[in-house]
Amino acid sequence: AIADAGRGRGSSLSLRPSPADPGVTIPDYKAIASTLLVLAEVLQELGLEFDVVEFYSQLSRPLAESLARMLDLPCQGYRGPRDERALLIMAWASNIIGPHQSFIQNSDKRTLFAYALSATEPLPLTPDIVGCLALNFRMPWADSLEETGQASERDFASDLPDEAETRDVDRILEQVHALESKPEIIQSAQAISNYYRHKRDLLVLSNAEHFPERSEYTAEILF
Repeated sequence: AIADAGRGRGSSLSLRPSPADPGVTIPDYKAIASTLLVLAEVLQELGLEFDVVEFYSQLSRPLAESLARMLDLPCQGYRGPRDERALLIMAWASNIIGPHQSFIQNSDKRTLFAYALSATEPLPLTPDIVGCLALNFRMPWADSLEETGQASERDFASDLPDEAETRDVDRILEQVHALESKPEIIQSAQAISNYYRHKRDLLVLSNAEHFPERSEYTAEILF
């Protein structure tokens, strides 16, 4: 688990807790598909349902579009508070540094998933679900390594993905279809679900009654 529940702070759910090797982590489309498949299965196993998948920035849009199609849900850009149950996707958790005040309050209406969380950089808050830990990180479609502040700039001028984003979504979903029946994906998701199912009272995830605010992330990882 990430964050310290022992000091009154809720924990995050981690899909792959082992820190990455030094250097820049650039997941390929197979790794991205694998992570999204495990995420979708864990959500189902824990009984978590959503009405919409949101993307936080254009960097995270291919992730959100792909997951939305997998869950048969609409995909929209983040535009503030909403009544629907939303799963907000961000690629690199450091993106949250700019408008973090908007997300400190833990609302059961919005769950935060970050594909990657820094293994060394403290943040004002921890996402509810984390895909992996990394020292440095970029998506394969990013032009350059994301740095603090850069990814907080959002552009939702168009509700339709551009040609490049559509191509990235197609490549992710191609890998999803190739991997979805693999025993290792199912076994991984079941192991994660079984681990966290008995720790639901410690998770910030869908637990706003006990944890009205999301925890600060100190980069002191507890396993």
